[in-house]
Amino acid sequence: MLALLPVFAYIFGFAILGAVLKGVGVLTVPRVQRLNWTALNVTLPALIIVSLHRSPPFDARLLWIPLASWLTLLAGCLLGTILLLKVMKLPPCEAGSLFLPALLGNTTFVGYPAVSALLGDAGLLRAILYDQLANGIFFATAGVAIAQWASAGSRIAPSILVKRVLAFPPLWGLLVGFLVKGMALTDPLFTMLGGLGAVTVPFFLLGLGASLSLAGWRQTLPGALAVSAAKLVILPMIGYAIHRALHLPPIDLQVSTLQAAMPSALFSVSLAIVYKLDTPLVVNSVALCLLLSAVTLPIWAWLLGLG
Repeated sequence: MLALLPVFAYIFGFAILGAVLKGVGVLTVPRVQRLNWTALNVTLPALIIVSLHRSPPFDARLLWIPLASWLTLLAGCLLGTILLLKVMKLPPCEAGSLFLPALLGNTTFVGYPAVSALLGDAGLLRAILYDQLANGIFFATAGVAIAQWASAGSRIAPSILVKRVLAFPPLWGLLVGFLVKGMALTDPLFTMLGGLGAVTVPFFLLGLGASLSLAGWRQTLPGALAVSAAKLVILPMIGYAIHRALHLPPIDLQVSTLQAAMPSALFSVSLAIVYKLDTPLVVNSVALCLLLSAVTLPIWAWLLGLG
């Protein structure tokens, strides 16, 4: 799958640069925290607004894609709750640190270019619908709620969860993006938002690379392997089964399964840092998942008849 090589070269290049900058003392822990906070709360909302504004008009006939994708994410939540909380009885912080990277997929920064390379503009439109109307909203609502619950370490009042979710800037980025879609934005404003959004991926990747620690790999390896298996194998299998059951057209099935098979979202690291979860576990899970996806994504593409 040579079409996917530029995607992974870009991702691994920035992550390695982050590790190098950490090694020479440029990206210290406080600077990484500020970098992730800025990416999560400032540049990501701008990127969401610009991405929605640039995206093609939504076709109502394609809304089955995000609906089926929501079913996939909810099924993943149910399975994770049973395994992590009921069977393994993990404490909230550890369970949440496994939940986030296992559920949230990198459906934008890896998903868009990967699907576009394999299925062209028709596939990209469907990838955007999956990302913006399913994964993006899930991340800005359920993802934040999971992080807040895990950070509290116990049961938390629903009102507090609602307040945290409503105060999450990327959620407002989604709302503003939908509101201004189709409207003409002034060139200076659009240029400013575009410039802010453009640094989001490098910021996340630099933070990921700078957060990696070989010293923590032995302790976090079992969890990272479990996250990778869930994200790269189990979740796309669930998604494939749900989309097949709904009898969606072949290209819808292909795009949705590929998006479900994307590696863990870089946002997971930022959420772990901001909400003080088990950051080494989340960082190493995201890194390992990203590395293994260079093998699993081409396999999924082949199984879906795209190889």
